[in-house]
Amino acid sequence: MEKQIKLTETIQYNNIEEFQMWLNKPINIEKIKKNPNILIKKDEVYQQLQYLTIAEIEQQLDNVFAGLWSIENLEYSVIANAITVKLDLKVFHPVAKIMITRSGVGANPIQLKKGEKVMSFESIQFDAIKKGLPAAKATALKNAAQSLGSFFGRNLNRDDSPEYESFSSEVQKRTEKQELALQLLENSTLVGTQKELAKEKIEKSFELEKIIAYLEKKQTNEI
Repeated sequence: MEKQIKLTETIQYNNIEEFQMWLNKPINIEKIKKNPNILIKKDEVYQQLQYLTIAEIEQQLDNVFAGLWSIENLEYSVIANAITVKLDLKVFHPVAKIMITRSGVGANPIQLKKGEKVMSFESIQFDAIKKGLPAAKATALKNAAQSLGSFFGRNLNRDDSPEYESFSSEVQKRTEKQELALQLLENSTLVGTQKELAKEKIEKSFELEKIIAYLEKKQTNEI
């Protein structure tokens, strides 16, 4: 009996907004790691720092962009006792068919020899740069990838993490509210100048929620 090979499902996106909504979908909780040594305050409660590993970030960049991504303009420097890195992450947008760029920064402390407090050539650990530079680069890559969307950890550790809503969805909702407001206005007790002013505000999408709430109280069939 031949072994069946299950192919990865190909995801098709009709437009850029649809793809962006996919990039902002929630992260699989199994992929999220926690650092027990770092506590942060989230929703008024101290919690362990959440993060995605650099291996996970790189794997997802491969999966989402079919490996069409690269790191460019990599620069590093030493500030105080830390190695800092800045870089540009470039990915090929599968819908827009262009390369897009996201910049990222990262830093990692330089390890000193035991008992040393002032950094100098003699006081740093012999492999401090060897360990610190890749760590700072990984942090910078994570920082750049996060700006692509929630799928790459954008909203981890944030108190405020609003759901992504496409512009076309917002326009659709606004149109529906306008139609409701106009229907309410037609069946309202408002007349003359009041009715004309209300209609003008509705057509300009001005304070639609307040207008709808007001008109609901001004219906001719009100008991």
